[in-house]
Amino acid sequence: MRCLLLTFDCLPRRWIGCYGSLDHSTRGFDRLAALGTVFENAISTNVRAGSGQVAGFWLGGDKLSAPGRELTIGTHLIASADDSLPSKKGRKRAAGSHLAAELHQACDWMRERPGQSLACVRHPGLRLAGGPVVGAEHLEDVLSQLSVLDEEIDAFLDEWLDCADERWTLVVTAGRGVIRPTESVRRRDEKKNDPLRFSDDLIRVPLLTLEGRGEGFGRRHLPLLPTTRLVEAAHETSVANSHELVSRLRTGPAVESILVEGDSGLAVRTADWLFVRSLEQDREAGDGQLFRKPEDVCDVFDVRSTHAEVAIRLDELATVQPEA
Repeated sequence: MRCLLLTFDCLPRRWIGCYGSLDHSTRGFDRLAALGTVFENAISTNVRAGSGQVAGFWLGGDKLSAPGRELTIGTHLIASADDSLPSKKGRKRAAGSHLAAELHQACDWMRERPGQSLACVRHPGLRLAGGPVVGAEHLEDVLSQLSVLDEEIDAFLDEWLDCADERWTLVVTAGRGVIRPTESVRRRDEKKNDPLRFSDDLIRVPLLTLEGRGEGFGRRHLPLLPTTRLVEAAHETSVANSHELVSRLRTGPAVESILVEGDSGLAVRTADWLFVRSLEQDREAGDGQLFRKPEDVCDVFDVRSTHAEVAIRLDELATVQPEA
């Protein structure tokens, strides 16, 4: 297996056409989705802004590592999502950051490796302000950045389809979702009087894969999948001296729920529910906020009062489930 992993620090799925966006046409991402596999229930388990976790791997400085894994890893870091936002004039140019060229270099590095290898390209993605995208000017700025990224992806695919062989796999995902939480899902802690915020984009992220020269033909995979499963599947594939990374992702062990770590607390995600736990130490079982599939539809209504049994069950899962 030779895998090229492209991870964006900030790429909310609501902007991508193959995930249902109506705001903008994304020819490059949609073309990738049509050729490969879309994992529609991919969940990021660690959404803290300062985390060095990228899709299950750990990033220290500009080095990517997977302790105990028999896999040669190379990293190409393009800027950082934690850098301050550039000026509006330079934002469109920064969005692309010569992404296609960096991906080509990563492919060259991967091609020179004698055995199993993973080349990681990390990109800041979209530069967003702290709150929701509102106003025509803000929307135009985001779409302008997205257009540059999409063109880079489209240009890279041309060469990938010419040069990749059956051992190669391209994986595109978001490491943490958006850079800063929005207030799409929010509660207020009574003691601290501070908002506890979980953004839908922080939890459900895009995950696209392409095997070889284009094997897959628009497949969709719906079961819940933590992005941390990527490192496990890559390790299994390399140990087996196989190139079936996508198959291992699609047929991995079933996951009932995923514990999500945010800057201010924990949330539990299932295929149908998002439960945000209370910060109180002496809270009653099930105390917190419950939302039914809030992603992409901005569902901000707490329905715990009408589905108390669900909240209690998810609170129990959060208690016994180990941290990612």
